[in-house]
Amino acid sequence: MRRFFIFPILMPLLGLPCITLATYLFSGQPKGLQSDDFLRGIGHAYWIGIIPAFMSAVADILLSASLPLILRAFAMLAVGYVATFVWVLTLSLFTMHAFTYALAISFIGMVPAAICSLLSASRLPTAPRYD
Repeated sequence: MRRFFIFPILMPLLGLPCITLATYLFSGQPKGLQSDDFLRGIGHAYWIGIIPAFMSAVADILLSASLPLILRAFAMLAVGYVATFVWVLTLSLFTMHAFTYALAISFIGMVPAAICSLLSASRLPTAPRYD
């Protein structure tokens, strides 16, 4: 049940630095991040990221029964990419230009999905103790 709180709250917030970094690295003229860019970015992050967050939460629930934690985190990388890709493609009405845009922008769903999967684990792995 906590996955339905962790994923929708944290996944868009974790996706915002990913898209900011990608914009900074791939734009021709990087500029500093302004406060109004950040506030506008939060709105865009939730508008784009809330549905993939719920899709990833459902997938994490299904994968938690069959995969160990580390493998589930790696599987959530793919689930986060596919969920974001499907949602961005749906928002852009399946045009050909939007297909290449969705391929590129969907990478921002990968890392947040894996991090949220690790945070929502019922028991985090601990280092072995040697007494």
